[in-house]
This record gives sequence, structure tokens and C-alpha cells, in this order.
Amino acid sequence: MKQRIRNFSVMAGIMMAAFFFSGESDVLAASDKPAIEGNEKTMYLDGKNRISMKGEHIVSVTYVSSKNNIATISKKGLIVPKQKGKTTIRATVVYQKKPAEKKYTSKLSYSLTVLGKAGEYFTYLPKTGSKNYEIRGLTQKGMECKNLYIPGYIGGRKVTSIGWNALSENTVMRSLHLSDKIIRWWRGDKEHFPNLKKVYLGKSLKKFGNGGMFLVGCPALSEIILDSRNEEFCVEENVLFTKDKSKLLCYPAQKEGGIYVIPDEVTRIMSSAFSGCKNLKQVVFTDNLEALDSHCFADSGLTTVSMPDEIKSLGNGVFSGCDSLSEIRLSRNLPSIPNNMFKNCISLKELEIPAGVEWIDNLAFEGCTQLTNVEVASANKKFCSRDGVVYSKNGEALKFYPLGRKDSRYVVLEGVKTIEERAFYGSSMLKEVVLPEGLEVIESYAFYDCIGLMELTLPDSVHTVWSEAFKRCEKLSRITLPDSLTELAYEVFAGCTGLTEITIPKEVSSVNARAFYGCSNLKRFLTEEENTTFTTVDGVLFSRTMQILYCYPQGKADESYTVPDSVKRLKEGAFMQAKWLKKVSIPDMVKYVERWCFAECENLETVRLPKKIDRISDYLFWGSKSLTAVTIPSSVTEIAPSAFYECSGLVEIKIPNSVKEIKDYAFYSCEALKTVKLGTGIERIDFRAFAQCKKMRSIVVKTTKLKDGTVGKYVFAGTGAKNGKKLTVEVPTAKKAAYTKYFRKAGLSKNAVIK
Repeated sequence: MKQRIRNFSVMAGIMMAAFFFSGESDVLAASDKPAIEGNEKTMYLDGKNRISMKGEHIVSVTYVSSKNNIATISKKGLIVPKQKGKTTIRATVVYQKKPAEKKYTSKLSYSLTVLGKAGEYFTYLPKTGSKNYEIRGLTQKGMECKNLYIPGYIGGRKVTSIGWNALSENTVMRSLHLSDKIIRWWRGDKEHFPNLKKVYLGKSLKKFGNGGMFLVGCPALSEIILDSRNEEFCVEENVLFTKDKSKLLCYPAQKEGGIYVIPDEVTRIMSSAFSGCKNLKQVVFTDNLEALDSHCFADSGLTTVSMPDEIKSLGNGVFSGCDSLSEIRLSRNLPSIPNNMFKNCISLKELEIPAGVEWIDNLAFEGCTQLTNVEVASANKKFCSRDGVVYSKNGEALKFYPLGRKDSRYVVLEGVKTIEERAFYGSSMLKEVVLPEGLEVIESYAFYDCIGLMELTLPDSVHTVWSEAFKRCEKLSRITLPDSLTELAYEVFAGCTGLTEITIPKEVSSVNARAFYGCSNLKRFLTEEENTTFTTVDGVLFSRTMQILYCYPQGKADESYTVPDSVKRLKEGAFMQAKWLKKVSIPDMVKYVERWCFAECENLETVRLPKKIDRISDYLFWGSKSLTAVTIPSSVTEIAPSAFYECSGLVEIKIPNSVKEIKDYAFYSCEALKTVKLGTGIERIDFRAFAQCKKMRSIVVKTTKLKDGTVGKYVFAGTGAKNGKKLTVEVPTAKKAAYTKYFRKAGLSKNAVIK
């Protein structure tokens, strides 16, 4: 019997694949002969379907099922499945070509496969405010189904929509059929179907896609089949359009042919319509075309583009990832060049900006590694080009330096006051940039990733340098900052591993905690004597009064450090990434140790914390994997989120009685942690506080103040040696029953012993 069932399952799979799609043959084109409409060739046991006869002058129709034990059909064409299997639905039609003329008889048929119940493949719920169902997800069987059919009915109720990301977990699907009842397919950002080759869209479908991205994420798609009765869409030459063809929605990624001529009716190409079409080499645009929506040709095989002047609107990333695109003519009526327009167009070497362009996004040419020359039409009122570099028309701003230029030295033109955002971004060949007197502002990312840049002098006129301006300039070993500068912004020199020292100018009054993040070889800070905010001692940056320690250089070679007695506050990130430090001693006069203070200190083993702090700050020791011992002072009342996150060397921790709360992720993934003692004052333990502490053997709980709802989700998830078998949790006797319930609910392994 089991063998028969297995054989039947195999046959059902074969039949489903063979009869899944009706294609254009479902509705016969000949106007003088009847044809069956709505003949869905696959159904589920808890579904139903009604077929009808298309044609003029029909006299009578008789329906019959070859196997009534598989499915029955009524006189009016209602099909009701009975059990799994295959049957043939037949129709005998008497019709006339013209009224009162000779009668003809036509016999029509199609094969029907009945599968199990829809619930074996899908999860579903009633739509809000409706009796109809919405497909919400897939079961394991649905995830593994290569030919997926979306039902029109489940248990007598219509299925009218497919929810957000409902089909995302099926990555093996090769064909997809939407029943005639589906009105909306939401799609979703996680729905990528790498093997989907064929899709059938039903009669009632009115809306599908997310933000206009209709069938994006289907790199194997070669065929789109649309029910001819659909009133919202049409398909021509296997390309999907709106019914009036004014919008082109989807060109299958595997459609054959290197050249495509856009139909005259099209005025707009929708988002991602040609995305991933590697076979496509050239598109011939219609003069009626007005708009190209976001990413509509992204990652396609286009080699050349000639854009008609009628196009006035472009979305983001229209040609992003077109790595074969080497030549393009832009519409003269474009008002802007948007974000990521040519991102990673690695074959593009030159380009002309039309006269009408008034705005160029700073990310428009990101990753164009061969782009060496950008010209600007002389009539353009906003921009101009000087030797292939784009400046503002008045010459006061440098807009864009082409990424593919091979110059090792560049002299910025006199009169420039602003180096705009991302102006030199990724210009790896540059070793030296000469900046003019009169320059005032260097915007964010201006020299980001200029990995060849070795030294730079900022003119005295520069008063503002925005965040991340010199980030990842790895070879930058010397930079002279002007006296007019007042602030060192967020990550302004982050990742500048060539820097060994830097002088803080006299007017600087603010240094962001992450200004020097990732400067692993920075050995000392210096300050100008006239600076009234900062001073340095032994290369460490302090407030002028020596009451605040701002920054300890990451590359300073000492293995131990004692904070001076005058210090009362350690600023955010003060010792972050100090790679050589093993031991830090903090005097008891310090009242505040701010967040990230000892984060990512790869060799830090011990820290003596001051007795007066009341809080272990957020991310205080985050990722300091060598930390083995910390004594938490009895003044502390709270351990903040992620305070000891991934301190994988920490073996034991004792929480004093003063502590009331342990926040989210406080000791998350402390993989070597074996023993934890929780004091009498703890009232709350939050989300994943001790999760993934995989070597934990003993948790001693002294507090009696925990209540239902004060032990967060997954607090002990994944915690305990040998999958919890070696873990013992000691709790107050009077609280054993309640704490057992709370802790198990919070993810404590069932193997752990609570006593």
C-alpha cells in the first residue's frame, strides 16, 4: 500500500508539471468555434472552480468528468474535487455559426490534476475586513514545490491575495500559476526566485509588485503567460504591459534577442522592468517615452544607449550595474542625474552632461572605475567641466572628480570654496591633492577611500570639515589641519591606518568620539599651546583641566595604563580599539565611564572600575574578547545594553546586590562564561541578556524580586554547556516554582537543572 502511495505521489508530481500551464491554448483564438474559459488544470481538494464556454450562438453545453471519484462537474460547469488524482473534463458543445443556420457539434476536453488540501502547501488567514483568504506563507511542502499553484478557493472561501513575502521561502520554484481569483500579489523585498522560468497570471489580477517592481528577482524568467480575459494587463512578444500599453512592466530576464524596440504606445518604463536582462544589448526607444523609473535597466547587458530628448524623468539607479555599458547619450531635457544612476558601470569611460541638468546626485557615478572624462554642455547654467572634472558654473565648488583618472597629483582650481560630498570618493590613484587658499568647506566623504593619498595640507581658510571626509585614506600619514578649524567630526579620519600622530589646532573645541575610529597606528595626540579646550599628556588627549580623558591613541604601545587622579570622566570611546592595552586602572574619583569606552580592545584582560559609578554603560566592553576579569562595584544599579557583548574570554561574573536591572544583550555570547552570581537586588533581566553563553555551568540567583514579565524573551536562549545538560541554576527555595516557569519561558534549556 505504501509503495502504491509513493508511486501515486511521483505520478501526481509528473502530471502537475505536465499540465500546469494552459498558455494561450486555454482560450482558443478562433472566433467561429467555442472554447473553454477558466479551465485551471490543477486544483486542491478543498477548492472549486467554475468553467464556462466562450463563443457566439451556443445552443447547449454538456459537461462530464471521466472520473467522478476524482472530481465532479455540474451542469453549470462547477468542478468539485473529491480525491487526489487525474481526470479529464469533457464538454460537448452544440453551436451555430450564425443564428438560425446549421447546428454543429464540438467536443472539447482538458486534463485536470487534483492535489491534496491547500493547507498542505500554504498558510493563510482571512483578509482584514473580508471573508476572503490571503496566502501568508508556505509550509515545508510548499517551500519544496517546484511547480507552485496558488488556489482560487480554500474550504469554500475565495483566495484573492498573496501577502507580503508570502512565497519568499521557496527558492526552487520553476513555475508559478496564479488562479483566476487572485486580485493582488504584494510581492516583497525577500521574494527572489532564482529558478523561476514561467509565470501564469490569472484573469482577475489587478495589482502586483512592490513599489512598481513587478517580477524583479527572477533571473531565470523566460515566459510570462497572461489570461486573455485579464482587463488590467496585456502581454506582447512575451513582455508585460498595462492594458493600454502606456507602461512597460516586465521584460523577462532570459528573453532571447539582443535588441528590443519599445512599442510606440509606451510612455513609461516601470521600476526594474529590464533588471538583470543580460541578453539585452540595445534598446530602441520610442519618441513618446517620457520617463524611466528606478533601476529599470539595472544589471542588464546594455552596451550603448541613445536616450530621446522627450525623456524628462529618471528614477534612481536606472543603469546601475550595467557593466557592459560603454556609450550613452542623455536626453537634453533631463533636469537631474539621480542617485546611483550609473553605479558600477565599469565600462563607461566618458559622458556629457546635458544643458538642462540642474542637479547631480553625489552617488550618481559611484563605482565607475573607468570613467576618466565628464564633459558639460556649454549652455548648462549650473555646471561646467575643466579638463574632465566637474565644477559648479561659478567655479566655487568642485562637484565630481572622475573615478577612473590615472593622475597621481591634482591641483584644485583657484576660487573653489567647497569640495562637495564624495567629490574624490574612491580615487585610488591620487597621491597628492593641492587645495587652494580660500577653500572653506570639505563635505562628507569628499576623500573617502582615496587609498593612495599620502599627505594633505588644509589651507588656513578651511573652517569646516564634515563627517567621514577622509575615511579609509589608508596611506595618509601626514595631514596639516588649519587653525580656523573648530571641530573634528564623526569618523572624519576613521580607518586612516597610516596616521601615527596628529596635532589638534588651537580653535578646535570638539572632537567626536569616533573621529579616529580604526586609526590602529595612531601613537600620540599633540595639541597647540593656544588651545583652551584640550591638552595632551604622554600622547593621551585630555580636557585642559585634566578632568576629562577624551581619547587614548589606539596604536600607543603600552600594555598598562593608569588614569590620572585628576580625571572625573572617561568620555565615550576613550580607550576604544586600544590594541596593545592589557590592563587599565581607574581611580575612584572617576564618576562617569561613558559608552563604548573599552569596546574592541582586543588584548584587554582586566579593568579596575571606580567605586562611585552607578552604571555599566552601553557597549562598555563590547567585543573585548580577551577580557577575563571585571569587578562590578557595589555602587552600580544598572548594567546597560550590550555592556559585555561578545566578551568571549570572560569566565566568571558576580552581580552585586545593588544592581536592579540587567539590560538587553548585556552578556550576550560570552562564550567562555561559566559562572554567574545574581545579587539580591535584581528586579529585571531583559531580552537575550545571557543568551548564547554556551559554556555556562552555574547560575546562582539570590534575588526574590523577579516577577512574571520581568524576565525578557530569550534571556537564556542557547545558554548552557552540553546543550544545558551541564548547567545548574540555584534559586531561592520559595521561588523555585515561579522562577522555573519564568526561566523556561525565557529560553532556559529543559536539560538544565533548577534547584
